Amino acid sequence: MRFTDRNILGKSQNVWIVGMKVWTEKKNLQICGIQCIYKVGDDIKNGNKHVDRDMIEDYNENVYELEENDYVKSISGNISQSNIIEYLIVMSKEEKIGRFGIVKPTQKQFTFEVDEGERPICVYGSL
Repeated sequence: MRFTDRNILGKSQNVWIVGMKVWTEKKNLQICGIQCIYKVGDDIKNGNKHVDRDMIEDYNENVYELEENDYVKSISGNISQSNIIEYLIVMSKEEKIGRFGIVKPTQKQFTFEVDEGERPICVYGSL
């Protein structure tokens, strides 16, 4: 299932990711879904819940909340050999860290390159 939150955000560039929910399986902590919380101008907007809604009650909901004026600055983690995100690390401007999923020795690391003065503003991908 492909997804993007761009339809919620429109064409605004005045966007910050200020929180996140990541759903994981209860037994093995596999990442099953994600939702971002955005600040668009002065408004807080929830991104879409990119998760199997029929199964959501069977998952752990992990919440990553940031304080006022803080925002996501860095996204990295590990992917499987078939390019599925299995471990996700999110760090804010104020260095609050969220870790979701599980690390395995067969994974490859990834980092979304964010230069000084830049910030991630939208999440998209596939589950």
